[in-house]
Amino acid sequence: MKKYLKVAGLLFISVLIIILVRKGNSLFVSKNAVVGVDISHYQGNVDFDKMERDNIQFVFIKATEGAKYKDDMFEINMDRAEKSNIYIGCYHFFSAKSSGKKQVNNYIKTVGDLTGKLLPVVDVEVYESDDGTYNIVDELKEYINCVEKYYGVKPIIYTTIKNYNKYIKADFEECPLWIRSVYFPANFITKEWTFWQYSDTETKEYYQGEEECIDMNVFNGSLEDLKKLIINNMRNSCR
Repeated sequence: MKKYLKVAGLLFISVLIIILVRKGNSLFVSKNAVVGVDISHYQGNVDFDKMERDNIQFVFIKATEGAKYKDDMFEINMDRAEKSNIYIGCYHFFSAKSSGKKQVNNYIKTVGDLTGKLLPVVDVEVYESDDGTYNIVDELKEYINCVEKYYGVKPIIYTTIKNYNKYIKADFEECPLWIRSVYFPANFITKEWTFWQYSDTETKEYYQGEEECIDMNVFNGSLEDLKKLIINNMRNSCR
């Protein structure tokens, strides 16, 4: 009997591990949650009609990176997304090798008017291999100040746990936080999050690109709360 119970216990633990590996954070996402994705050229051709039928309610599209780069699929993704009923946002991948001012100018030049779109996003993922000569916090402050002057709003900051603790936590409390935490719930890191990227291993049928998986995100609020993050007026000044 003891041997049977031991085997049964091991089988239960094995099944539990398999479930957690496959499902992971999705187990902590409510069925009624406001769920969205973020995409770039890595997803290739995206079918936003299929995405909408999959109950995706918002999408953040990569626009720019650093001082000069523009995502190859940005204009195509924007054009297709605007024909759907999905709420749209545009993000910039922040570089440690360019000034904040040059980067924000690249974003504004590429994205332009965001009226009717979600708050702009700046993606802060600085790695050990980045040998930039710029102070991350100072340049990010410059970037955010210019975004606020131009669009009249503070941008959402997307970041990893490591970068949140190192660069964001102490200096950017006023910006909505989009935290990447694919192994455990965002509340384990901070309760002050607006978006949570809970998975980077899901696969969907509505894109065909070099990247097999897509990032899944959840909004910390209702759909009506999400609508409050839409830009209504712009200041159009960054000097």
